[in-house]
Amino acid sequence: MRRFFSLLLAVLLLSGCAGDGKAYGTVTLTAGERSVSPYANIYQEETGDGTFTELPFLALEEVDLSLLPALTVFPNEEITVETEERKIAFPQKYSLYDAEKNQIYAFYDEILIPEEEGRYYLSFIILWGDETGNAAGQYFLILEVKSSSFS
Repeated sequence: MRRFFSLLLAVLLLSGCAGDGKAYGTVTLTAGERSVSPYANIYQEETGDGTFTELPFLALEEVDLSLLPALTVFPNEEITVETEERKIAFPQKYSLYDAEKNQIYAFYDEILIPEEEGRYYLSFIILWGDETGNAAGQYFLILEVKSSSFS
């Protein structure tokens, strides 16, 4: 995974995307009338002089789960991801884990809600880029899947 992001960084630099400032924004996930801002680990950002700082990419096991906000969702409900007015340079990658932290799936541009009730962990990546520079953010939250609004 680190090799992928090193390659991605090289592509960004070679494509002339490097700027002179930070370029990441806030993220909000919404399902129905419910919204939450996920826990963020900004793990790579431009320093302003054309170089990048690299913070560690976290595995779910390394995250303090008590810091994660929860979003209640229902099967077949759509989750939207909203960001500040910044260009997202590359697609989001969403990974869903069960309560035992086993990965269920990893997809680009789509969050699939399980049919089975329970607690799940969602991790996703957004790669930002605009005229002020580039950054990459890793985000985490809990999905509480309910079968109906009465449970």
